[in-house]
Amino acid sequence: RKIPVIMERPVGKGPEDGRKVLAAAEAAGASNMVAFNLRYSGAAEDAREILTGRRVVQALAQRLHGSGAKAAWWMRRAESGGAFVENTIHVVDLLRYLIGEIETIAAFVVERPDSTRDLDIPLSHCVNYEFKCGAVANVTTSTALTRGGRSNLVIIADEDIMELSGPELRWAEQEVECPERDSYAAEMRAFVDAV
Repeated sequence: RKIPVIMERPVGKGPEDGRKVLAAAEAAGASNMVAFNLRYSGAAEDAREILTGRRVVQALAQRLHGSGAKAAWWMRRAESGGAFVENTIHVVDLLRYLIGEIETIAAFVVERPDSTRDLDIPLSHCVNYEFKCGAVANVTTSTALTRGGRSNLVIIADEDIMELSGPELRWAEQEVECPERDSYAAEMRAFVDAV
């Protein structure tokens, strides 16, 4: 129908679903955007500016949490694709935004030994990326915790360390004062502007 679409992730449960969505959007000539709000935060914008012109060498990302969720579908791989596909993909998009396009991927998975019909997402994913610019990254997701959690991103560039955790950004051991921004509103504005 040539209607512009913004959709939540995951686009589908596997690569073929994504290819079908892309083909349909291209055939219709309609704007199509997947909602990845992390790239629209003030910290992400400042991080991108700091990294511009610098040689990024390595990135390390952790998303460590439990397997419980408010929505039961999240805990079932057939419905969510698992924690990496449904949730950690935000970090992968942020890495692409900050570092560039990915060239090579290698992934390892630790399956849940006590899977049930209502909880069968993997305990852990460890995914390694090589970017076209030569940088490498490791993204680790765990759903094995029973309490607490952690989510952070570390990037090594020009012999310094960048740390992103939510709205907080540190570069070269210094706190960076980032503008407060509603990343969801900024994401919607980008979509409307693109249309």
